[in-house]
Amino acid sequence: MGLFGFGKSAGALPDLGALPVEQAIARLRALPAAQMNRAAGSVLYSARARPAALDDQIALFDAIAALPGLAAHHRANARIARSHKALELGDAAALSAGLPALLALGPEIAGFPPSDDIRQDRCHVTFSRAYVGLNAALMLGDGALLSELMDEALAAARHHLDAPLPGGFYRSSANVMRCLAFALVARRHGTEPAQRAALATLAQQVFSRALDLRPPAGRSTKARKVATGIPMPDAEFMRTAALAQLLTRWAEASAGGTLDETIGALAVAQRTPDQRDRLSAAWQAQRQ
Repeated sequence: MGLFGFGKSAGALPDLGALPVEQAIARLRALPAAQMNRAAGSVLYSARARPAALDDQIALFDAIAALPGLAAHHRANARIARSHKALELGDAAALSAGLPALLALGPEIAGFPPSDDIRQDRCHVTFSRAYVGLNAALMLGDGALLSELMDEALAAARHHLDAPLPGGFYRSSANVMRCLAFALVARRHGTEPAQRAALATLAQQVFSRALDLRPPAGRSTKARKVATGIPMPDAEFMRTAALAQLLTRWAEASAGGTLDETIGALAVAQRTPDQRDRLSAAWQAQRQ
């Protein structure tokens, strides 16, 4: 088999991650549509197939999103991924530059079908976009966008929970729950007890549906570890469960603000300590 799973008859593809980003983009553009889509998917979904520098990854993802003939779910995931990399880099200018295209994805994603492949599934990609958009609004200090995206996320959560969900919702639930946590900084549910109770109910529904779809023990193939090295095969689901519990406690407390910082630490994107600290500080600034 050739690189990225191609047989020899299909022609081995270059190692795009090892090429200067301009050359990698040129090679992608020169491929026939089917191979281009497979190569783009490899770059999008495998860190080993990308250049090491985050700014190069952003440039590559932007170029992938602009490729003619690219599958719609690859394009959506490319724009989502480039926003995550801009967050990780802490580059407000790069984040702002990609925001219009990210926000414009909403109607296209709404047309995706339900799928057992989470990269193509309407619910999963909806909340991938919502979550990175909320983090972007938080980092940029855009309170109006934060509230707008929060309203969208709440409506989407209610819509998807009213319908049958694919098995992949077990994985999707982490982003759904984090989006619900952003209601704290969107200032939509902090004052009215009924609104707080409704948010807690929604969080419990998300957790319950995800729990119903959790794979049986022994089927997980990727064991993850936390920073301490303790085995955590379901780290994201544990975060989902913790947020469900904390949001319920927050809704029931007479002064829920005491839990805001803890919820924020679990809600914001945290690929690196610097990213976590930047967004946690922005979370606190929005709460003041």
